Amino acid sequence: MIRSCFLVLVLLLVGCQSNSAASQQHYVLLTFDIDESGSPENIQVIESIPDSRHDVLAIEALRKWKYSPYIVNELPSKRLGQRVKLEFDTAEK
Repeated sequence: MIRSCFLVLVLLLVGCQSNSAASQQHYVLLTFDIDESGSPENIQVIESIPDSRHDVLAIEALRKWKYSPYIVNELPSKRLGQRVKLEFDTAEK
Protein backbone atom coordinates (compact mmCIF):
# COMPACT_ATOMS: atom_id res chain seq x y z
CA MET A 1 0.00 0.00 0.00
CA ILE A 2 1.38 3.35 -0.98
CA ARG A 3 1.17 5.97 1.70
CA SER A 4 1.41 9.53 0.63
CA CYS A 5 3.78 11.64 2.64
CA PHE A 6 3.03 15.20 3.51
CA LEU A 7 6.12 17.32 3.72
CA VAL A 8 6.19 20.73 5.21
CA LEU A 9 9.57 22.34 4.97
CA VAL A 10 10.36 25.88 5.84
CA LEU A 11 13.36 27.37 4.12
CA LEU A 12 14.67 30.81 4.91
CA LEU A 13 16.32 31.76 1.64
CA VAL A 14 17.87 35.14 2.38
CA GLY A 15 19.44 36.32 5.64
CA CYS A 16 18.12 35.98 9.17
CA GLN A 17 14.66 36.84 10.38
CA SER A 18 14.36 40.29 11.83
CA ASN A 19 11.91 41.86 14.24
CA SER A 20 12.24 45.24 12.57
CA ALA A 21 9.24 47.05 11.18
CA ALA A 22 10.85 46.87 7.70
CA SER A 23 10.54 43.07 7.72
CA GLN A 24 7.45 41.66 6.02
CA GLN A 25 6.28 38.10 5.61
CA HIS A 26 6.86 36.83 2.08
CA TYR A 27 6.35 33.18 1.20
CA VAL A 28 5.40 30.83 -1.60
CA LEU A 29 3.48 27.61 -0.92
CA LEU A 30 4.13 24.94 -3.55
CA THR A 31 2.71 21.52 -4.32
CA PHE A 32 4.68 18.92 -6.27
CA ASP A 33 5.28 15.25 -6.92
CA ILE A 34 8.55 13.38 -6.44
CA ASP A 35 9.50 11.00 -9.26
CA GLU A 36 11.14 7.60 -8.91
CA SER A 37 14.63 9.12 -8.97
CA GLY A 38 13.80 11.59 -6.17
CA SER A 39 13.44 14.70 -8.33
CA PRO A 40 10.52 17.15 -7.89
CA GLU A 41 8.11 17.39 -10.82
CA ASN A 42 4.67 18.91 -11.55
CA ILE A 43 5.53 21.94 -9.40
CA GLN A 44 2.64 24.35 -8.90
CA VAL A 45 2.19 27.46 -6.80
CA ILE A 46 -0.70 27.16 -4.34
CA GLU A 47 -0.30 30.52 -2.59
CA SER A 48 1.99 33.56 -2.74
CA ILE A 49 2.06 36.17 0.01
CA PRO A 50 1.96 39.12 -0.50
CA ASP A 51 2.10 38.63 -4.30
CA SER A 52 3.71 36.50 -7.01
CA ARG A 53 7.12 38.24 -7.10
CA HIS A 54 8.95 35.21 -5.60
CA ASP A 55 7.15 32.45 -7.54
CA VAL A 56 9.85 31.89 -10.16
CA LEU A 57 12.64 31.88 -7.53
CA ALA A 58 10.74 29.35 -5.41
CA ILE A 59 10.06 27.03 -8.36
CA GLU A 60 13.69 27.22 -9.52
CA ALA A 61 14.93 26.43 -6.00
CA LEU A 62 12.61 23.44 -5.60
CA ARG A 63 13.66 22.02 -8.99
CA LYS A 64 17.22 21.73 -7.62
CA TRP A 65 16.20 19.68 -4.57
CA LYS A 66 16.75 15.93 -4.48
CA TYR A 67 14.88 13.45 -2.26
CA SER A 68 15.68 9.86 -1.32
CA PRO A 69 13.70 7.43 -3.47
CA TYR A 70 10.41 6.25 -1.97
CA ILE A 71 10.57 2.46 -1.97
CA VAL A 72 7.45 0.29 -2.23
CA ASN A 73 7.83 -3.49 -2.62
CA GLU A 74 11.55 -2.96 -3.21
CA LEU A 75 10.89 -0.64 -6.19
CA PRO A 76 11.24 3.15 -6.36
CA SER A 77 7.83 4.82 -6.55
CA LYS A 78 6.42 8.30 -7.05
CA ARG A 79 5.28 10.40 -4.11
CA LEU A 80 2.30 12.54 -5.04
CA GLY A 81 0.90 15.73 -3.56
CA GLN A 82 3.87 16.94 -1.53
CA ARG A 83 3.89 20.52 -0.20
CA VAL A 84 6.57 22.96 0.80
CA LYS A 85 6.50 26.52 2.08
CA LEU A 86 9.48 28.69 1.11
CA GLU A 87 9.85 31.84 3.18
CA PHE A 88 11.75 34.92 2.03
CA ASP A 89 13.22 37.53 4.36
CA THR A 90 12.88 40.90 2.66
CA ALA A 91 14.18 43.05 5.51
CA GLU A 92 16.71 45.66 4.52
CA LYS A 93 20.11 45.01 6.06
